[in-house]
Amino acid sequence: MVDSGVTMHRFALALVAAMARLGAAGADAAIIEVIHLAGLPGLIIAPPAEALDDAIASATHMLGFDERQNVTLTADLAVDGGAIPAGTTVSSHMILLNMPTGLPAAFGINEWRFAGRILGVMSDRDGRLEAASTAQLGAPQTHYPQAGYGFRGIETNDRFAITAPNVLRVELHVWQPGDWIRVITGPAPVAEGGAPAISAM
Repeated sequence: MVDSGVTMHRFALALVAAMARLGAAGADAAIIEVIHLAGLPGLIIAPPAEALDDAIASATHMLGFDERQNVTLTADLAVDGGAIPAGTTVSSHMILLNMPTGLPAAFGINEWRFAGRILGVMSDRDGRLEAASTAQLGAPQTHYPQAGYGFRGIETNDRFAITAPNVLRVELHVWQPGDWIRVITGPAPVAEGGAPAISAM
């Protein structure tokens, strides 16, 4: 005979788990913290009016802002080294280091922590992956370049590494034009710690 108390307990656990999944699916996966390691520190900002080299620059900070949140992909999304499959719900974020025109080169190393698990990064040298995904993932109020251009992404001395499921270490060395990368995360919160997923260090 099945113990009705055990059955009810199992049902309650299953219900709590299902509600957690539903709640996570609707939760924003925003940038929640930036940790300074060397060079220029990081700063979380609101989405700017323009994501262009001549429109947003900082001599004092690496910048990061959230783009579209909780987008269900209708087609595979190309990222560095592969693709995120259609049907995945994702959130998008931009990290950049862009010096004002005429200033000398600078660098920054920072760790960016997100509320959701990192699924992929777009860092190609000419920013073509970013440009191809902007219509779907760019911040609605922000104007972006319509196509990639030389040195928008990262180059030889620039690096990133996923050091935990929701933590991206970014090292950028720039002058004009600056370096821009798009980070794609899942919507669900992740536990602290865990093994790194991918690396470009």
